[in-house]
Amino acid sequence: EALRGQLEDLPDAPLFVYVHYLDVHDWLHLGRSYAESVEGMDRGIGELLQILEERGLLRDATILVTSDHGELLDERPRVLPTHPLHLGNPSFRDVLEVPFILVGGGQLKLPTLIRSEDVYRILLSLAALPGEPATRAGSADLRPDELLVTEKLFRTYQQGRFKSFWQRGGPHVLVDLEADPGETRDVAALHPEVVRAHEERIDALTRSLAADALPTEHAPIAPEWVERLHSLGYAE
Repeated sequence: EALRGQLEDLPDAPLFVYVHYLDVHDWLHLGRSYAESVEGMDRGIGELLQILEERGLLRDATILVTSDHGELLDERPRVLPTHPLHLGNPSFRDVLEVPFILVGGGQLKLPTLIRSEDVYRILLSLAALPGEPATRAGSADLRPDELLVTEKLFRTYQQGRFKSFWQRGGPHVLVDLEADPGETRDVAALHPEVVRAHEERIDALTRSLAADALPTEHAPIAPEWVERLHSLGYAE
């Protein structure tokens, strides 16, 4: 309903609409089951499409539905102790594998492995104006078959069939996703060469992706922004 007012008196120009649903993320806070929240979001997307269609905005439109993370909804055994829900540390497949539904993408060639950081480049490619080169729909740092997730307790790295959970200051656990899709067995001792290669690559990526050091003095964050970050789980 808030979007209806935003779509009034639009200029005759390309339009980008971003809607962030929290129904599924906040299913516990809302007192619903996970399935009920998914159904609620499904209805919400349907209402959104109806609003856009009423205004003739679905003609030649491209629609992307995706998520930033999944959810751990069971307590089955895994190779390492799990944190609840979507907290990761480490990030198992249930947390990392998310929907990616693209309608109207034309002839855009997508990477085989699509990561969160790729979405920005994919959107730029879809929005390229005639005569302008499309931005490459992939990461500038990671190879096409690589995934790296850096967390408070772990660095998780995947290339091909092998996935590493490398605890900061602790041991290295390796799983074979082809033989063990449930991520239940550590095969690091069977593949020391893979462990060594993963550790070298993780170290290299960590150095190349590290942010510049923050200045010793910086302006405090406004209280309203702290509250917004806290509500999303990004501030303690």
